[in-house]
Amino acid sequence: MKIIKDISYSSVQNFTSFIYGFIIHIFLARFLGTEEFGKYSFVIWMVGFLTTFVMLGLPTTMTKYVSQLYPNETYKLRSFIKHYFPQGVGLFILASFLFYIIYKGKMFINYFVVLAITLVCILNGLIISIISGLRNFKVLMYSSLISQSVFLFLILTVVKKIGNIYTAVITYTVYVLVGFLINFFSEKRLFKIFKEKILSQKIDDIVKYYVYVSFAIILDYIVWQNSEIFFLKLYSPINEVSFYTVAFSVAYLPQRLLVSSVSKVILPFMSNIYGKNELDNLNKSYYVFTKYISMILIPIYLILFFIADRVIQLLYGTPYLSSVYPMKIILFSALIGGIASVASNYVHAVEKVDIIVKIGFFVALLNLGLNIVFIPKYHSIGAAIGNSSAQIIGCLLGTFYLVFKFNLKFPWVNIVKYTICSFIVCYILNFLISNQFQNIVHIIIYALFCFFIYIGVIFLDPTERNEFRKMLVKMNKEI
Repeated sequence: MKIIKDISYSSVQNFTSFIYGFIIHIFLARFLGTEEFGKYSFVIWMVGFLTTFVMLGLPTTMTKYVSQLYPNETYKLRSFIKHYFPQGVGLFILASFLFYIIYKGKMFINYFVVLAITLVCILNGLIISIISGLRNFKVLMYSSLISQSVFLFLILTVVKKIGNIYTAVITYTVYVLVGFLINFFSEKRLFKIFKEKILSQKIDDIVKYYVYVSFAIILDYIVWQNSEIFFLKLYSPINEVSFYTVAFSVAYLPQRLLVSSVSKVILPFMSNIYGKNELDNLNKSYYVFTKYISMILIPIYLILFFIADRVIQLLYGTPYLSSVYPMKIILFSALIGGIASVASNYVHAVEKVDIIVKIGFFVALLNLGLNIVFIPKYHSIGAAIGNSSAQIIGCLLGTFYLVFKFNLKFPWVNIVKYTICSFIVCYILNFLISNQFQNIVHIIIYALFCFFIYIGVIFLDPTERNEFRKMLVKMNKEI
């Protein structure tokens, strides 16, 4: 019963966070305009970068070991925090100094304000990771709902009336503070960990895990949009940051909503099969999950590709139409990355995470190189080309490696079939009714219409119906 409640709270938090975040993103972009929104995006990116650089693998490490060691060995957690503290302070000073040197004279807001927000984010991140380890997902759900509601309310009242970077950053600061205070005072077990007086020197396993996760996070952070913002700020007008931020956010929304939720099922499902040493069933599950994620994602991304300009215009307004071409480019990498996510879960299940790090290192270097080549000349479009190219190459390398190394079956034929079917359905309907789009409701109706016609055509094939039925029966028995 406890795990069902945890999953429910976590799912609600995950879904509402995406919805709130997307709505907030749209309102901020509209109220601030392209230039001010670009400034705001850069400041928030800077806060995020500093927070990630200082914390590195700390949140993941704390979540894992709080869950593993609490309540009998909390002294190890206290010892690790003490071990980490000097390093965290040093990283914070180093990152703050480097940012000041790089962007001296180019700041849009007082730098000490940025550092203050970063400190709150670091503390909040630490508290959230510990509460996750304590499995108090109810607190995290309520904290997220309340803080984001406050954020949205302030945007609709204050930022709408006084639309500039200062009011936007202040509302963001209030949002983070509200979340931190709720988290901190709602979980009394936090004090037991921080007040632990006994220390231990036997924390090598925790430190080793922290170092490994930190390295993986650095590589992941380079690839996921963040290096592009860095170079765009150096080489492009500030509104190009706005265009790329909007393009990236919209293009990855389906993957973040759908794939992240499905992955929470795939990983334990695969891990359970691997624990039973049923490798044939594990390889079959890779094929099945990849097939059905492809079946769902391909039409969604083709729909977005066909109506990208109308989506951007209706959601963000005409000033953001320059986001359309970057978005169309990023859609390809988002789709391929979503399909390849099953491979990532497979790697974690068979405990071969070093594959991700090795490929990730190459992809990160490639991404940085492409950014340096394309961004100064093509700005937000160049950022989309660099990021998407690197991610597609990384996904293909990982998939080919797994297919040949572990003798996995990949649904090539199915993916081609789904792509052709989606393209035909979306193209015909787009041609017939594209002039009818007047508001976002029309777009939603069109998207749903395309998707259900596509599903209907796919399941006209009796083989597809039988395989889908067998998959549902097998999953029901296994989980």
